[in-house]
Amino acid sequence: PSQDKEYLTHSGTRSTATVEEWHMHRYGCICILALDTKGSLLSKGGKATSLLSALQWSTLSQILQDPFTKVIVIASDIPFVLDEAVLGSTGDGMLVSWSSYQDELHNMLEKLFKWKHAQYPTREVVLLSSGPGFGTTGDICDHELGLSIPIAIVGPVLGRVCNPKRWKLQNTLAGGRFSYVYRNPVDKWNFCMVDIDLSANQHKPNVEVQMIETEVPPGTSWAGGVSVG
Repeated sequence: PSQDKEYLTHSGTRSTATVEEWHMHRYGCICILALDTKGSLLSKGGKATSLLSALQWSTLSQILQDPFTKVIVIASDIPFVLDEAVLGSTGDGMLVSWSSYQDELHNMLEKLFKWKHAQYPTREVVLLSSGPGFGTTGDICDHELGLSIPIAIVGPVLGRVCNPKRWKLQNTLAGGRFSYVYRNPVDKWNFCMVDIDLSANQHKPNVEVQMIETEVPPGTSWAGGVSVG
């Protein structure tokens, strides 16, 4: 593919037997992949053994094999890494993060870190996701390769903000190979901005993830009678 051509590679599904809502865009040497972790569960009645469909994994492999790719931004509808402080504390039976599919999560992280390491420091990865009701930024570290990847949990933009005390803001994965740590969460409506500068340093993309936040207006009320003072 041409380095300066924007194009849509894949979206949705190729089969009427599955439900998939995801897409990948390329902007020159920057790839943005928005994942769908619910399609497999919906298609298989909640009995899916994988969060991602085969087509999504195939698309990720194509991105990693493309020699033009320098920056990959991957977005997920659930956090990549966020563990409950007390297992089952959410109580609603919904997936809270990729941690429920640890083998798949470890496979994803291993692929991304190996790709970054192969041409470090000229490559970068950013992981973005929605969350349970608070926003924060942090890093995932690969202690085997000695690299880190920036990560952000964003939202809500207009919804109910929750207390992060039920969640571990730092933890280890895969027997200690990976670890994550988040900064202090924001208790406001929020989203994030990803600034990618490829011109500042020809040998290293400059990637900055910045939280944008705004106060929840006084008097805002939620279901159950809870309101903001």
